[in-house]
Amino acid sequence: MSDDFRMFIETLKAPGTIKVVNSMQALGDYDYSDCTAENIERIVLSMQPNSPKAVITICYVLGLYARYLQNDRMYQMIQEIDKTALWAKAKPNAPKKYISHATFEDVYHDIGVYEEYNGFYLQTLFRCLYEGIYNDDLSVVKNLRASDINGNVVTLREDNGHSYELAVSARLAEDLRELGNVSTWERNNRYGSVAIAIGGLHPDSCFKVENRKGTALDSNYRFVYYRMLRKISNDYLECNLLPLQLYVSGMMYRMGLKLEKQGIRLEDAFAEDSRDRSVASVISNELKRCNCDTEVRNFREMVKGHLDVFAVPQTKNQEIAKEDIPMAESKPKKAMLNTTISENVLNDFREYCKSINCPMNTVIEIFMQQFASGQFGFKLVKNKMRLDVDE
Repeated sequence: MSDDFRMFIETLKAPGTIKVVNSMQALGDYDYSDCTAENIERIVLSMQPNSPKAVITICYVLGLYARYLQNDRMYQMIQEIDKTALWAKAKPNAPKKYISHATFEDVYHDIGVYEEYNGFYLQTLFRCLYEGIYNDDLSVVKNLRASDINGNVVTLREDNGHSYELAVSARLAEDLRELGNVSTWERNNRYGSVAIAIGGLHPDSCFKVENRKGTALDSNYRFVYYRMLRKISNDYLECNLLPLQLYVSGMMYRMGLKLEKQGIRLEDAFAEDSRDRSVASVISNELKRCNCDTEVRNFREMVKGHLDVFAVPQTKNQEIAKEDIPMAESKPKKAMLNTTISENVLNDFREYCKSINCPMNTVIEIFMQQFASGQFGFKLVKNKMRLDVDE
């Protein structure tokens, strides 16, 4: 960062502007004394903007800097840049901010198939955020308990004392009740698989966390939830998905279905010249349902430039669930298997599954299916059990 840019920051007075400019200190690495419009475009693209708003903000900061430098030519070029065209150039290489419903369902399914440990917990947290259980500090997740679920309606409680109800899918409601009974995580160490005690604010807390030093601090819960979502992002997605982005992705999917039912395309609904009151009503109702205090116009800005991600495939008869949670239920539900077996047997089984590149839970599930269908049984031979496979 050049001395000029450092001194430029010192002249700023508004805290919000200072924060934004400090996040773009890389802009101070360039010499603007003899720059061209093409140079400025390349500089903006080098900042890897992830939305049209980011492009506009970068140009705004450059404009402020041009005025500080008293570089009228640079300022004029920045004002004349076509921000929409510049975003079109930046978008193919921009980090992804949201996911489609198809991606959500694929990731949700894959977690259940490939996660060797705590897959049910990860799946439920992932679906929980997508279906609208979210606030800034994730206290509604931390405070959620099985006894707060009545049918498919969940009572959510923030740390500030505010509470509200949210209708969720039958699958999520059932999984949350089951998760309230889970009190251990499974982990692998050099001695094999071990059970780690986890705890929450209540015995039936749904999203308990591991704590090695007694009662967990509030910040610990949020850190664990972020860490788990980061693990999902790293293992199953091509982007670093934040809880807010997953939350918005779910809202956009539900809005899209409602709009499609009214014959309104998502692109038309979120167009800058859209003045349709029914569109505003769909957006505001979903924001209110999910306790999101973002204004409609600000929400539009959040998703602007990413509408192609949320495109809803057109179908002739697309039904909306009564509880406004139109989640696909086509994937088989996954459950946890809590039991104990010989440590040596488990270690041998784990190593063999790794050698054939097959997840342990997949092998166990196939075994259980074939055993339950009578394809083989057990025989007692000399006080020892052995498999009896019918040829």
